[in-house]
Amino acid sequence: MTDRVLKFIQISDLHIVEEGALAYDVVDTTPYLDRAIAYINRLLPVIGPVEAVIATGDITDHGRAAQYARFRESVGRLDIPCYVLPGNHDSRGGMRAGFADQGYLPPGDGPLNYRHRFGDVQLVAVDTSTPGKPFGSIEDATIEWLRDTLTDLRDEPVLLALHHPPYDTFIGHMDRQRLREERRLLDQLSIHRGPRLMICGHVHRFIAGQAAEGPYVISPAVAHAVTLDHRPDGPSTFTMEPGGFLLHSYVERPGGGCFTSEYVPVGPFDGPYEFYPGRKS
Repeated sequence: MTDRVLKFIQISDLHIVEEGALAYDVVDTTPYLDRAIAYINRLLPVIGPVEAVIATGDITDHGRAAQYARFRESVGRLDIPCYVLPGNHDSRGGMRAGFADQGYLPPGDGPLNYRHRFGDVQLVAVDTSTPGKPFGSIEDATIEWLRDTLTDLRDEPVLLALHHPPYDTFIGHMDRQRLREERRLLDQLSIHRGPRLMICGHVHRFIAGQAAEGPYVISPAVAHAVTLDHRPDGPSTFTMEPGGFLLHSYVERPGGGCFTSEYVPVGPFDGPYEFYPGRKS
Protein backbone atom coordinates (compact mmCIF):
# COMPACT_ATOMS: atom_id res chain seq x y z
CA MET A 1 0.00 0.00 0.00
CA THR A 2 1.38 3.43 -0.96
CA ASP A 3 1.43 6.04 1.80
CA ARG A 4 -0.72 9.08 1.07
CA VAL A 5 1.11 12.36 1.61
CA LEU A 6 -0.35 15.88 1.74
CA LYS A 7 2.07 18.82 1.94
CA PHE A 8 1.64 22.46 2.96
CA ILE A 9 4.03 25.40 3.08
CA GLN A 10 3.76 27.92 5.92
CA ILE A 11 4.99 31.47 5.60
CA SER A 12 4.46 34.06 8.30
CA ASP A 13 4.94 37.63 9.44
CA LEU A 14 5.46 39.26 6.05
CA HIS A 15 4.82 42.84 7.31
CA ILE A 16 4.26 44.14 3.78
CA VAL A 17 4.39 47.93 3.44
CA GLU A 18 3.67 50.27 0.55
CA GLU A 19 6.22 50.64 -2.22
CA GLY A 20 8.97 53.03 -1.10
CA ALA A 21 8.27 52.47 2.60
CA LEU A 22 10.26 50.43 5.12
CA ALA A 23 8.98 48.32 8.00
CA TYR A 24 10.38 49.77 11.23
CA ASP A 25 12.30 52.25 9.04
CA VAL A 26 14.73 49.43 8.18
CA VAL A 27 13.25 46.54 6.18
CA ASP A 28 11.96 46.58 2.60
CA THR A 29 9.88 43.47 3.23
CA THR A 30 8.38 42.79 -0.21
CA PRO A 31 11.64 41.72 -1.91
CA TYR A 32 12.10 39.11 0.83
CA LEU A 33 8.61 37.76 0.17
CA ASP A 34 9.24 37.77 -3.58
CA ARG A 35 12.48 35.85 -3.09
CA ALA A 36 10.68 33.26 -0.95
CA ILE A 37 7.93 32.89 -3.55
CA ALA A 38 10.45 32.39 -6.33
CA TYR A 39 12.23 29.76 -4.24
CA ILE A 40 8.98 27.95 -3.44
CA ASN A 41 8.13 27.79 -7.14
CA ARG A 42 11.60 26.41 -7.91
CA LEU A 43 11.23 23.75 -5.20
CA LEU A 44 7.78 22.53 -6.18
CA PRO A 45 9.00 20.10 -8.88
CA VAL A 46 11.26 18.33 -6.35
CA ILE A 47 9.11 18.48 -3.19
CA GLY A 48 5.60 18.50 -4.63
CA PRO A 49 2.81 18.20 -5.00
CA VAL A 50 2.06 20.85 -2.35
CA GLU A 51 -1.57 21.67 -1.58
CA ALA A 52 -1.23 25.32 -0.57
CA VAL A 53 0.76 28.04 1.10
CA ILE A 54 -0.66 29.11 4.48
CA ALA A 55 0.28 32.61 5.68
CA THR A 56 -0.14 32.70 9.46
CA GLY A 57 -0.69 36.37 10.08
CA ASP A 58 0.92 39.80 10.02
CA ILE A 59 0.38 39.81 6.30
CA THR A 60 0.84 43.57 6.37
CA ASP A 61 2.50 46.03 8.72
CA HIS A 62 -0.50 48.33 9.20
CA GLY A 63 -3.54 46.58 7.69
CA ARG A 64 -3.96 49.09 4.87
CA ALA A 65 -5.57 48.34 1.51
CA ALA A 66 -2.46 49.21 -0.50
CA GLN A 67 -0.40 46.80 1.60
CA TYR A 68 -2.83 43.93 1.04
CA ALA A 69 -2.84 44.74 -2.67
CA ARG A 70 0.95 44.56 -2.74
CA PHE A 71 0.86 41.20 -0.95
CA ARG A 72 -1.70 39.91 -3.43
CA GLU A 73 0.51 41.01 -6.32
CA SER A 74 3.43 39.04 -4.91
CA VAL A 75 1.58 35.84 -4.01
CA GLY A 76 -0.17 35.97 -7.37
CA ARG A 77 3.13 34.62 -8.74
CA LEU A 78 2.81 31.45 -6.66
CA ASP A 79 2.14 28.27 -8.58
CA ILE A 80 -0.15 27.04 -5.78
CA PRO A 81 -2.99 28.73 -3.86
CA CYS A 82 -2.39 30.83 -0.74
CA TYR A 83 -4.61 30.98 2.35
CA VAL A 84 -4.26 33.74 4.95
CA LEU A 85 -5.26 34.42 8.53
CA PRO A 86 -4.87 37.62 10.56
CA GLY A 87 -2.15 38.68 12.98
CA ASN A 88 -1.92 41.64 15.32
CA HIS A 89 -0.64 43.93 12.53
CA ASP A 90 -3.61 43.09 10.29
CA SER A 91 -7.10 44.53 9.98
CA ARG A 92 -10.12 42.26 9.80
CA GLY A 93 -11.93 44.72 7.57
CA GLY A 94 -8.88 45.21 5.40
CA MET A 95 -8.45 41.46 4.99
CA ARG A 96 -12.11 40.89 4.17
CA ALA A 97 -11.89 43.56 1.48
CA GLY A 98 -8.48 42.52 0.21
CA PHE A 99 -9.36 38.81 -0.13
CA ALA A 100 -13.10 39.06 -0.84
CA ASP A 101 -12.72 37.22 -4.15
CA GLN A 102 -11.06 34.18 -2.52
CA GLY A 103 -14.26 32.83 -1.00
CA TYR A 104 -12.93 31.28 2.23
CA LEU A 105 -13.03 34.21 4.71
CA PRO A 106 -16.36 34.53 6.56
CA PRO A 107 -18.62 37.55 5.98
CA GLY A 108 -19.57 40.10 8.63
CA ASP A 109 -17.32 41.93 11.05
CA GLY A 110 -16.39 39.21 13.56
CA PRO A 111 -13.36 36.94 13.84
CA LEU A 112 -11.87 35.54 10.64
CA ASN A 113 -12.23 31.85 11.49
CA TYR A 114 -12.61 29.28 8.71
CA ARG A 115 -11.98 25.67 7.74
CA HIS A 116 -10.98 24.21 4.41
CA ARG A 117 -10.53 20.60 3.38
CA PHE A 118 -7.46 19.41 1.50
CA GLY A 119 -8.05 15.73 0.84
CA ASP A 120 -7.80 13.95 4.19
CA VAL A 121 -6.58 17.04 6.06
CA GLN A 122 -8.71 19.86 7.41
CA LEU A 123 -7.12 23.28 7.73
CA VAL A 124 -8.72 24.98 10.75
CA ALA A 125 -7.75 28.67 10.84
CA VAL A 126 -8.34 30.41 14.19
CA ASP A 127 -8.38 34.21 14.50
CA THR A 128 -6.40 35.21 17.62
CA SER A 129 -6.10 38.90 16.74
CA THR A 130 -7.19 41.49 19.28
CA PRO A 131 -8.07 44.66 17.35
CA GLY A 132 -5.70 47.46 18.32
CA LYS A 133 -3.54 45.30 20.60
CA PRO A 134 -0.34 43.28 20.05
CA PHE A 135 -1.33 40.31 22.19
CA GLY A 136 -3.63 37.50 21.16
CA SER A 137 -7.03 36.55 22.55
CA ILE A 138 -9.91 34.18 21.82
CA GLU A 139 -13.38 35.65 21.50
CA ASP A 140 -16.46 33.76 22.68
CA ALA A 141 -17.62 33.40 19.08
CA THR A 142 -14.31 31.76 18.20
CA ILE A 143 -14.54 29.30 21.09
CA GLU A 144 -18.04 28.27 20.04
CA TRP A 145 -16.96 27.92 16.41
CA LEU A 146 -13.87 25.90 17.33
CA ARG A 147 -15.86 23.60 19.63
CA ASP A 148 -18.39 22.89 16.89
CA THR A 149 -15.67 22.44 14.28
CA LEU A 150 -13.56 19.97 16.29
CA THR A 151 -16.66 18.05 17.36
CA ASP A 152 -17.63 17.70 13.72
CA LEU A 153 -14.15 16.62 12.65
CA ARG A 154 -13.82 13.97 15.40
CA ASP A 155 -10.72 11.96 14.44
CA GLU A 156 -9.90 13.54 11.08
CA PRO A 157 -6.37 14.97 10.61
CA VAL A 158 -6.34 18.68 11.53
CA LEU A 159 -3.82 21.41 10.73
CA LEU A 160 -4.72 24.07 13.31
CA ALA A 161 -3.39 27.48 12.23
CA LEU A 162 -3.24 30.59 14.42
CA HIS A 163 -1.01 33.64 14.71
CA HIS A 164 -0.26 33.97 18.43
CA PRO A 165 1.31 30.89 20.06
CA PRO A 166 -0.34 29.73 23.29
CA TYR A 167 2.99 28.76 24.88
CA ASP A 168 6.02 30.65 26.18
CA THR A 169 9.10 30.91 23.98
CA PHE A 170 11.45 32.43 26.64
CA ILE A 171 11.77 35.62 24.59
CA GLY A 172 10.36 37.97 27.22
CA HIS A 173 8.83 40.76 25.16
CA MET A 174 7.21 38.24 22.77
CA ASP A 175 5.81 36.10 25.60
CA ARG A 176 4.16 39.17 27.05
CA GLN A 177 2.17 39.47 23.83
CA ARG A 178 1.43 35.82 23.10
CA LEU A 179 -2.07 34.32 23.29
CA ARG A 180 -3.75 35.28 26.57
CA GLU A 181 -6.21 33.04 28.43
CA GLU A 182 -4.75 30.23 26.34
CA ARG A 183 -6.71 27.56 28.19
CA ARG A 184 -9.82 28.76 26.40
CA LEU A 185 -8.22 27.46 23.22
CA LEU A 186 -6.25 24.51 24.56
CA ASP A 187 -9.17 22.99 26.48
CA GLN A 188 -11.07 22.65 23.21
CA LEU A 189 -8.35 20.47 21.70
CA SER A 190 -9.34 17.54 23.93
CA ILE A 191 -12.48 17.23 21.79
CA HIS A 192 -10.41 16.15 18.81
CA ARG A 193 -9.03 12.61 18.82
CA GLY A 194 -7.24 12.47 15.47
CA PRO A 195 -3.77 13.55 14.31
CA ARG A 196 -3.22 17.28 14.63
CA LEU A 197 -0.50 19.87 14.33
CA MET A 198 -0.72 23.43 15.63
CA ILE A 199 1.11 25.96 13.44
CA CYS A 200 1.73 29.52 14.67
CA GLY A 201 3.53 32.72 13.71
CA HIS A 202 4.17 36.00 15.53
CA VAL A 203 7.62 35.21 17.03
CA HIS A 204 9.67 35.45 13.79
CA ARG A 205 11.68 32.39 14.81
CA PHE A 206 11.49 28.64 14.18
CA ILE A 207 10.45 26.99 17.44
CA ALA A 208 8.99 23.50 17.84
CA GLY A 209 7.49 21.91 20.93
CA GLN A 210 5.42 19.08 22.32
CA ALA A 211 2.74 19.89 24.89
CA ALA A 212 0.02 17.85 26.55
CA GLU A 213 -2.35 19.18 23.88
CA GLY A 214 -0.09 17.93 21.07
CA PRO A 215 2.79 19.14 18.90
CA TYR A 216 3.18 22.75 17.80
CA VAL A 217 5.57 24.72 15.60
CA ILE A 218 6.22 28.43 15.17
CA SER A 219 7.34 29.63 11.76
CA PRO A 220 10.27 31.93 11.08
CA ALA A 221 9.63 35.05 9.03
CA VAL A 222 10.86 35.40 5.47
CA ALA A 223 12.45 38.79 6.28
CA HIS A 224 13.49 40.00 9.74
CA ALA A 225 13.85 37.79 12.82
CA VAL A 226 13.13 38.60 16.45
CA THR A 227 16.47 38.63 18.27
CA LEU A 228 17.27 35.43 20.16
CA ASP A 229 17.44 36.71 23.75
CA HIS A 230 16.06 34.66 26.66
CA ARG A 231 16.58 37.32 29.32
CA PRO A 232 13.18 38.24 30.83
CA ASP A 233 13.98 41.94 30.44
CA GLY A 234 15.73 41.64 27.07
CA PRO A 235 15.09 44.53 24.65
CA SER A 236 12.55 44.35 21.87
CA THR A 237 14.85 44.11 18.85
CA PHE A 238 15.17 42.30 15.54
CA THR A 239 17.97 41.07 13.29
CA MET A 240 18.34 40.35 9.60
CA GLU A 241 19.06 36.64 10.01
CA PRO A 242 18.37 34.54 6.90
CA GLY A 243 14.62 34.17 6.39
CA GLY A 244 12.78 30.91 5.99
CA PHE A 245 9.51 29.02 5.84
CA LEU A 246 8.17 25.63 6.96
CA LEU A 247 7.13 22.58 4.95
CA HIS A 248 4.48 20.50 6.74
CA SER A 249 3.63 17.00 5.53
CA TYR A 250 0.81 14.70 6.58
CA VAL A 251 1.38 11.01 5.91
CA GLU A 252 -1.56 8.60 6.09
CA ARG A 253 -0.41 5.07 6.91
CA PRO A 254 -2.19 1.90 8.01
CA GLY A 255 -2.77 2.24 11.74
CA GLY A 256 -2.69 6.05 11.79
CA GLY A 257 -1.26 9.15 10.20
CA CYS A 258 1.29 11.69 11.37
CA PHE A 259 2.50 15.22 10.65
CA THR A 260 6.12 16.22 10.08
CA SER A 261 7.60 19.71 9.73
CA GLU A 262 10.77 20.87 8.00
CA TYR A 263 12.53 24.22 8.23
CA VAL A 264 13.51 25.61 4.81
CA PRO A 265 15.92 28.58 4.73
CA VAL A 266 15.63 31.08 1.89
CA GLY A 267 18.97 31.95 0.20
CA PRO A 268 21.00 33.17 -1.33
CA PHE A 269 23.30 30.21 -0.78
CA ASP A 270 25.47 28.01 -2.96
CA GLY A 271 24.69 24.50 -4.22
CA PRO A 272 23.51 21.88 -4.67
CA TYR A 273 26.80 20.04 -5.14
CA GLU A 274 27.26 16.33 -5.68
CA PHE A 275 28.83 14.58 -2.68
CA TYR A 276 30.90 12.33 -4.95
CA PRO A 277 31.03 13.78 -8.48
CA GLY A 278 31.00 11.14 -11.16
CA ARG A 279 30.08 8.29 -8.80
CA LYS A 280 26.70 6.60 -9.18
CA SER A 281 24.68 6.65 -5.99
